Amino acid sequence: MDVGGRDLLPPAILTLTVVSGLVDAVSFLGLGQVFTSAMTGNIVIGCFTLPK
Repeated sequence: MDVGGRDLLPPAILTLTVVSGLVDAVSFLGLGQVFTSAMTGNIVIGCFTLPK
């Protein structure tokens, strides 16, 4: 994605990552520790089981 000689893909990816992380964090805290994204839940649960 080039506009005026600038590659807009890295800023777009960073923006989407930050926004989706904020949505996950706010919904997790607001809904009583319930993950709204299956992938977020899988990663967190997987990380908790790694040290075992």
